Amino acid sequence: MLDDIQVGYFDSTMDQPRISGEEEAELDLGQQAMLVLQDMLSSMTYQLAQFKHRFNLTAGVHVQQRLAGCEVLQDCQPAHIMFRDGSNGQDTEGMMYNMTHFTYASGDGWEIQWDAMEKAYVQTLYSNIYLPFCVWTLKHLLDHKKRLVTRRVRPRVRFITKPLSGGARLTCLATDFYPRHINLTLLRDGQPVDEDQLTGGAVLPNGNGLYQVRKTLTVTDEELQRKHSYTCTTAHLSLDNRLEDTEGTAHLN
Repeated sequence: MLDDIQVGYFDSTMDQPRISGEEEAELDLGQQAMLVLQDMLSSMTYQLAQFKHRFNLTAGVHVQQRLAGCEVLQDCQPAHIMFRDGSNGQDTEGMMYNMTHFTYASGDGWEIQWDAMEKAYVQTLYSNIYLPFCVWTLKHLLDHKKRLVTRRVRPRVRFITKPLSGGARLTCLATDFYPRHINLTLLRDGQPVDEDQLTGGAVLPNGNGLYQVRKTLTVTDEELQRKHSYTCTTAHLSLDNRLEDTEGTAHLN
Protein backbone atom coordinates (compact mmCIF):
# COMPACT_ATOMS: atom_id res chain seq x y z
CA MET A 1 0.00 0.00 0.00
CA LEU A 2 1.16 3.51 -0.82
CA ASP A 3 -0.95 5.61 1.56
CA ASP A 4 -4.40 4.19 0.72
CA ILE A 5 -3.59 2.85 -2.77
CA GLN A 6 -2.82 -0.86 -3.20
CA VAL A 7 0.12 -1.14 -5.55
CA GLY A 8 0.97 -4.79 -5.07
CA TYR A 9 0.75 -7.95 -3.00
CA PHE A 10 2.80 -11.02 -2.15
CA ASP A 11 1.74 -14.23 -3.89
CA SER A 12 2.76 -17.04 -1.52
CA THR A 13 1.92 -19.65 -4.19
CA MET A 14 4.30 -18.10 -6.72
CA ASP A 15 6.59 -16.87 -3.91
CA GLN A 16 6.79 -13.49 -5.64
CA PRO A 17 5.68 -9.91 -4.99
CA ARG A 18 3.22 -8.88 -7.70
CA ILE A 19 1.83 -5.63 -9.07
CA SER A 20 -1.91 -5.08 -8.75
CA GLY A 21 -3.57 -4.29 -12.04
CA GLU A 22 -4.96 -5.66 -15.24
CA GLU A 23 -1.58 -6.93 -16.36
CA GLU A 24 -0.03 -8.80 -13.45
CA ALA A 25 3.74 -8.45 -13.46
CA GLU A 26 6.56 -8.81 -11.01
CA LEU A 27 7.09 -5.86 -8.72
CA ASP A 28 10.69 -4.84 -9.24
CA LEU A 29 11.86 -4.35 -5.66
CA GLY A 30 14.93 -6.55 -5.81
CA GLN A 31 15.99 -9.66 -3.93
CA GLN A 32 15.76 -7.96 -0.55
CA ALA A 33 11.99 -7.69 -0.99
CA MET A 34 11.80 -11.45 -1.36
CA LEU A 35 13.70 -12.01 1.89
CA VAL A 36 11.66 -9.47 3.86
CA LEU A 37 8.28 -10.66 2.58
CA GLN A 38 9.15 -14.31 3.09
CA ASP A 39 10.26 -13.50 6.63
CA MET A 40 6.99 -11.64 7.25
CA LEU A 41 4.98 -14.64 6.00
CA SER A 42 7.00 -17.02 8.17
CA SER A 43 6.54 -14.75 11.19
CA MET A 44 2.77 -14.52 10.66
CA THR A 45 2.48 -18.30 10.26
CA TYR A 46 4.40 -18.81 13.50
CA GLN A 47 2.30 -16.18 15.29
CA LEU A 48 -0.94 -17.90 14.29
CA ALA A 49 0.41 -21.27 15.43
CA GLN A 50 1.26 -19.72 18.81
CA PHE A 51 -2.22 -18.22 19.05
CA LYS A 52 -3.90 -21.55 18.26
CA HIS A 53 -1.75 -23.34 20.83
CA ARG A 54 -2.34 -20.76 23.57
CA PHE A 55 -6.12 -20.83 23.19
CA ASN A 56 -6.35 -24.53 22.28
CA LEU A 57 -7.87 -23.94 18.85
CA THR A 58 -8.06 -26.92 16.51
CA ALA A 59 -10.96 -27.19 14.06
CA GLY A 60 -12.11 -24.45 11.72
CA VAL A 61 -10.49 -21.67 9.74
CA HIS A 62 -8.23 -19.24 11.62
CA VAL A 63 -6.94 -15.93 10.31
CA GLN A 64 -3.73 -14.02 10.97
CA GLN A 65 -3.50 -10.36 9.94
CA ARG A 66 -0.64 -7.87 10.07
CA LEU A 67 -0.60 -4.13 9.54
CA ALA A 68 2.95 -2.95 8.96
CA GLY A 69 4.46 0.18 7.47
CA CYS A 70 6.82 3.11 7.76
CA GLU A 71 6.75 6.88 7.40
CA VAL A 72 9.18 9.30 5.77
CA LEU A 73 9.33 12.96 6.73
CA GLN A 74 9.27 15.78 4.17
CA ASP A 75 13.07 16.06 4.38
CA CYS A 76 13.21 12.36 3.34
CA GLN A 77 14.37 11.28 6.80
CA PRO A 78 12.82 8.05 8.13
CA ALA A 79 10.36 8.65 10.96
CA HIS A 80 9.36 5.25 12.27
CA ILE A 81 8.30 1.75 11.37
CA MET A 82 5.52 -0.21 13.02
CA PHE A 83 3.59 -3.43 12.93
CA ARG A 84 0.38 -4.61 14.54
CA ASP A 85 -0.68 -8.26 14.60
CA GLY A 86 -4.15 -9.70 14.96
CA SER A 87 -5.26 -13.31 15.26
CA ASN A 88 -8.90 -14.20 14.58
CA GLY A 89 -9.74 -10.51 14.91
CA GLN A 90 -8.01 -10.09 18.30
CA ASP A 91 -5.03 -7.82 18.90
CA THR A 92 -2.05 -9.96 19.80
CA GLU A 93 1.05 -7.80 19.66
CA GLY A 94 2.43 -4.66 18.11
CA MET A 95 5.59 -2.60 17.93
CA MET A 96 6.70 0.88 16.95
CA TYR A 97 10.38 1.56 16.33
CA ASN A 98 12.52 4.53 15.40
CA MET A 99 16.18 5.21 15.93
CA THR A 100 15.65 6.60 19.45
CA HIS A 101 12.56 4.85 20.83
CA PHE A 102 11.28 1.30 20.87
CA THR A 103 7.80 0.47 22.17
CA TYR A 104 6.08 -2.90 22.36
CA ALA A 105 2.52 -3.78 23.33
CA SER A 106 0.57 -7.02 23.58
CA GLY A 107 -3.18 -7.53 23.40
CA ASP A 108 -5.42 -8.77 26.20
CA GLY A 109 -4.78 -12.40 27.03
CA TRP A 110 -1.53 -12.37 25.05
CA GLU A 111 1.11 -11.75 27.68
CA ILE A 112 4.34 -12.52 25.90
CA GLN A 113 7.44 -10.92 27.37
CA TRP A 114 10.57 -10.44 25.29
CA ASP A 115 13.83 -11.06 27.09
CA ALA A 116 16.80 -8.73 26.60
CA MET A 117 18.36 -10.89 23.87
CA GLU A 118 15.16 -11.14 21.84
CA LYS A 119 14.49 -7.42 22.18
CA ALA A 120 18.04 -6.62 21.01
CA TYR A 121 17.59 -8.97 18.04
CA VAL A 122 14.31 -7.31 17.01
CA GLN A 123 15.80 -3.82 17.35
CA THR A 124 18.76 -4.82 15.18
CA LEU A 125 16.47 -6.43 12.61
CA TYR A 126 14.28 -3.35 12.32
CA SER A 127 17.04 -0.73 12.38
CA ASN A 128 19.36 -2.50 9.92
CA ILE A 129 16.95 -4.31 7.57
CA TYR A 130 13.24 -3.54 7.86
CA LEU A 131 13.36 0.24 8.32
CA PRO A 132 15.91 0.94 5.52
CA PHE A 133 14.08 -1.45 3.17
CA CYS A 134 10.67 0.03 3.93
CA VAL A 135 11.94 3.59 3.44
CA TRP A 136 13.64 2.64 0.16
CA THR A 137 10.45 0.94 -1.04
CA LEU A 138 8.36 3.96 -0.10
CA LYS A 139 10.64 6.31 -2.05
CA HIS A 140 10.74 3.87 -4.98
CA LEU A 141 6.94 3.72 -5.14
CA LEU A 142 6.64 7.49 -4.83
CA ASP A 143 8.91 7.86 -7.85
CA HIS A 144 6.52 5.72 -9.91
CA LYS A 145 3.11 6.23 -8.28
CA LYS A 146 3.22 9.71 -6.76
CA ARG A 147 0.53 11.03 -9.11
CA LEU A 148 -1.94 8.50 -7.67
CA VAL A 149 -1.64 9.75 -4.09
CA THR A 150 -1.28 13.46 -4.92
CA ARG A 151 -4.19 13.71 -7.38
CA ARG A 152 -7.33 15.63 -6.53
CA VAL A 153 -10.58 14.33 -7.95
CA ARG A 154 -13.64 16.52 -7.55
CA PRO A 155 -16.66 14.90 -5.84
CA ARG A 156 -19.97 14.48 -7.62
CA VAL A 157 -22.75 15.55 -5.26
CA ARG A 158 -26.38 14.46 -5.39
CA PHE A 159 -29.40 15.25 -3.25
CA ILE A 160 -31.80 12.29 -3.21
CA THR A 161 -35.38 12.33 -1.94
CA LYS A 162 -37.23 9.06 -1.35
CA PRO A 163 -40.89 9.15 -0.24
CA LEU A 164 -41.76 6.99 2.76
CA SER A 165 -44.97 6.13 4.52
CA GLY A 166 -45.51 9.11 6.82
CA GLY A 167 -42.56 11.14 5.56
CA ALA A 168 -39.47 11.04 3.37
CA ARG A 169 -35.81 10.07 3.40
CA LEU A 170 -33.39 12.81 2.35
CA THR A 171 -29.88 11.75 1.38
CA CYS A 172 -26.76 13.75 0.56
CA LEU A 173 -24.36 11.66 -1.55
CA ALA A 174 -20.84 12.68 -2.51
CA THR A 175 -19.08 10.16 -4.73
CA ASP A 176 -16.01 9.58 -6.91
CA PHE A 177 -13.64 11.88 -5.02
CA TYR A 178 -10.00 11.68 -3.93
CA PRO A 179 -8.35 12.03 -1.45
CA ARG A 180 -10.71 10.49 1.06
CA HIS A 181 -10.87 13.41 3.52
CA ILE A 182 -14.10 15.34 2.97
CA ASN A 183 -16.72 17.30 4.91
CA LEU A 184 -20.29 16.60 3.83
CA THR A 185 -23.00 18.71 5.45
CA LEU A 186 -26.78 18.57 5.20
CA LEU A 187 -28.32 22.00 5.73
CA ARG A 188 -31.87 22.84 6.72
CA ASP A 189 -32.75 26.43 5.82
CA GLY A 190 -29.04 27.18 5.62
CA GLN A 191 -28.17 25.69 9.04
CA PRO A 192 -26.36 22.37 9.57
CA VAL A 193 -28.57 19.51 10.72
CA ASP A 194 -27.32 17.98 13.98
CA GLU A 195 -25.20 14.89 13.36
CA ASP A 196 -27.23 12.87 15.87
CA GLN A 197 -30.24 13.23 13.57
CA LEU A 198 -28.36 11.73 10.63
CA THR A 199 -27.35 8.22 9.66
CA GLY A 200 -24.30 7.28 7.61
CA GLY A 201 -21.25 9.49 7.35
CA ALA A 202 -18.60 6.79 6.92
CA VAL A 203 -16.25 7.32 3.96
CA LEU A 204 -16.26 4.13 1.88
CA PRO A 205 -14.19 2.95 -1.11
CA ASN A 206 -15.96 2.94 -4.46
CA GLY A 207 -13.97 0.06 -5.92
CA ASN A 208 -12.40 2.34 -8.55
CA GLY A 209 -9.73 3.94 -6.36
CA LEU A 210 -12.11 6.76 -5.40
CA TYR A 211 -14.43 7.24 -2.42
CA GLN A 212 -18.03 7.94 -1.51
CA VAL A 213 -19.91 9.16 1.56
CA ARG A 214 -23.59 9.68 2.26
CA LYS A 215 -25.64 11.17 5.07
CA THR A 216 -29.36 10.54 5.45
CA LEU A 217 -32.12 12.35 7.31
CA THR A 218 -35.60 10.90 7.80
CA VAL A 219 -38.34 13.56 8.09
CA THR A 220 -42.05 13.28 8.90
CA ASP A 221 -44.97 14.53 6.81
CA GLU A 222 -45.48 17.25 9.41
CA GLU A 223 -41.96 18.52 8.90
CA LEU A 224 -42.32 18.34 5.12
CA GLN A 225 -45.38 20.59 5.33
CA ARG A 226 -43.21 23.30 6.88
CA LYS A 227 -41.52 23.74 3.48
CA HIS A 228 -37.97 23.72 4.79
CA SER A 229 -35.16 24.12 2.26
CA TYR A 230 -32.61 21.28 2.34
CA THR A 231 -29.17 21.61 0.83
CA CYS A 232 -26.03 19.46 0.58
CA THR A 233 -22.62 21.11 0.82
CA THR A 234 -19.14 19.61 0.64
CA ALA A 235 -15.67 20.86 1.46
CA HIS A 236 -12.87 18.95 -0.28
CA LEU A 237 -9.23 19.54 -1.25
CA SER A 238 -10.17 19.43 -4.94
CA LEU A 239 -12.52 22.42 -4.58
CA ASP A 240 -11.51 26.07 -4.63
CA ASN A 241 -15.05 26.89 -3.54
CA ARG A 242 -17.72 25.02 -1.65
CA LEU A 243 -19.75 22.75 -3.89
CA GLU A 244 -23.45 22.99 -3.19
CA ASP A 245 -26.18 20.64 -4.35
CA THR A 246 -29.84 21.57 -4.03
CA GLU A 247 -32.61 19.31 -5.29
CA GLY A 248 -30.13 17.35 -7.37
CA THR A 249 -28.63 20.33 -9.22
CA ALA A 250 -25.06 21.18 -8.28
CA HIS A 251 -23.68 24.71 -8.52
CA LEU A 252 -20.82 26.71 -7.03
CA ASN A 253 -21.37 29.39 -4.43
